[in-house]
Order: sequence, then C-alpha cells, then structure tokens
Amino acid sequence: MATFAENMVTKLEAVLLESAGLASTTIDGVTVALSDVEAKYEFWKAKVARENGRKPRVSTISLRRT
Repeated sequence: MATFAENMVTKLEAVLLESAGLASTTIDGVTVALSDVEAKYEFWKAKVARENGRKPRVSTISLRRT
C-alpha cells in the first residue's frame, strides 16, 4: 500500500505532465503557479526518499573555517 507521500508524488507528477509549458494550473479547484507545484513535488519526493532510507537528514555541511 502506498503512503500519503507516495500518493502526493504520483498526483503531482500527473499534474506536471498534463500542464507542461504552462505558467499555472488548477489542482482540486485551486489555481497554482507551476513553480509552486514543482517545489511541492520536490518536497514530497524527498519525503518519500527519507521514508525509504535513501536520503540523508543533513543536505550540506559547511567546511569553511571561521
């Protein structure tokens, strides 16, 4: 059974495919900018990766000396 995060990724992938080349689209009756959809897609995709143990919690580490 798919998790909520996996369902969101699937739904957002479908929206992105349907609205390729557009500036905005409608999701569940709400008009949103495609850049917002892309950001949400990346968020949910990262959440799925974390659930499956494929993404580290820390994305960057600064090695600069202060």
